[in-house]
Amino acid sequence: MKPKVLITGSQGLIGRVLTEALSDKYDVVGLDVRPGTNYILDISESHPRLSQIFSGCYAIVHLAA
Repeated sequence: MKPKVLITGSQGLIGRVLTEALSDKYDVVGLDVRPGTNYILDISESHPRLSQIFSGCYAIVHLAA
């Protein structure tokens, strides 16, 4: 089983490139405000799902603006 890595801002330019680069070694989970990712969510506000989404992550890469 691959370690889980969460990328916020996963639909941005750097987020998309990093997702592709890490996907061989990690279970990459994307979070963005735009469709096309695992989770569509605005993290600028507190949300009850955030702790569930962050749970079990080996690493979190914060690229969201």
